[in-house]
Amino acid sequence: MASRLIIEETILGQRAAVLEEDRLTDLFLFPNSATSKIGSFYLARISTVTPELDAVFLDLDGKEQAFLSRKEIPADYLIHEGAKLPVQIIKDATGEKPAEASAYLKLEGKLAVIKSHGSALSFSKSLKGNAIKDALTEALANSVQTGATTIRSQAKEATLEDILAEIKTLFQKLQSLIAAKTANTQPRKLDASPSPLLQALTRLPETPSRIDVKGLDLFNQLKTGDSTLFTDMNIHLHTAKERLFDKNDVEDQIDEALEKRITLPSGGWITIEKTEALIAIDVNSGTAQETGSSEQIHQEINHKAAKAIASQCRLRNLSGILIIDFLKMQEKGAAQKLITALKSECCSDPAAVRIIGMTELGLMQMTRQRTLQDLQSLMSLPALPGFSGLTYGKAQAFLAALERHRAAEPSPLISLKCGRQISELLRLTQEELEETTSCSLNWIEDHAFKADQYSFF
Repeated sequence: MASRLIIEETILGQRAAVLEEDRLTDLFLFPNSATSKIGSFYLARISTVTPELDAVFLDLDGKEQAFLSRKEIPADYLIHEGAKLPVQIIKDATGEKPAEASAYLKLEGKLAVIKSHGSALSFSKSLKGNAIKDALTEALANSVQTGATTIRSQAKEATLEDILAEIKTLFQKLQSLIAAKTANTQPRKLDASPSPLLQALTRLPETPSRIDVKGLDLFNQLKTGDSTLFTDMNIHLHTAKERLFDKNDVEDQIDEALEKRITLPSGGWITIEKTEALIAIDVNSGTAQETGSSEQIHQEINHKAAKAIASQCRLRNLSGILIIDFLKMQEKGAAQKLITALKSECCSDPAAVRIIGMTELGLMQMTRQRTLQDLQSLMSLPALPGFSGLTYGKAQAFLAALERHRAAEPSPLISLKCGRQISELLRLTQEELEETTSCSLNWIEDHAFKADQYSFF
């Protein structure tokens, strides 16, 4: 199914959304207040070996540390205090916990993914029966390159020459990173990771048929930047009066993805609750409109719920352990049919999903790979670095309202009353906002307003 990608850059950061027939399937948020090191490469030094944790702690650059589990260290590496090795950050630091690293390096391109310490050649499931598989297998059969290669689904639209050229470039970069461990230098950052936006978009299962970009600087960066990801793509600069994320009700779909309760077609609903240990999902029949026996109704609702759950997990970027309480079914084989249906709905998910099955209590167990922060957590971050008042989500809603007001009232001046947090946001970003809206901002901080309240006049 052809997909469309929309991207915008604001004073708060970058956002990207993937649409399939006007339905939001993937959402990537990169607030400026959320700096990530995931994907970055370091020449690290082992500072401490901890046998009780079966791991080591690394000095990344003389300032920051990282945790490296034994399972993330190749067998041919010598492990002792003072040893140096190239690593890649796979999880950001959180609270008191340091970042997590891996000595199995991974480089992602538009057409292929290269991993160190391997030799296997594998292909995306969507390339089954594709002629490119045989041609690549033959072309790489006598290759002396060291590393595992995965050919992505986007390769079905590329030529053999393009795929081989990208693989060669990725391998050359991989070898330069691995060779760094022999350098007699201090721990340091080896190579800046691609922008979070580029990292996220390389995970898309297929190339979008069209890309619309709001922001001239970002548009030029994508068209002429170093990354080959957007080469020959159908990219357009959004200049229409209507907000890019208001088209096709994208903002409304984002708001829905933040709701605890999701209504199912023909009645019924699911509730999604995130806890410290897991994500609990409950399926309810409510005032469902299906006809038939109780068993038939439960099966119909459960299968619709499975479709919604797979979609919401992907859109909200839910990860870790998920426990689903489906409606009870008594018919023999019904549970297995539901498991098969859920697996089918999750097969297009770019993240790794494992459907484990039913517990004795009739609860469905599944896991989903963590790639980026979940939507709810991102919306709760500060609006700006070091700005502890307004959250990113509320600031984003205010900016949307500001842009809609500007479009509806084409005046050189925007006036509003607001609470303390909105006033502080305007004070910190006034110059940039006036440049992007092409008008002056005049506001009055009203102590009778709630901190995040505002009203245009």
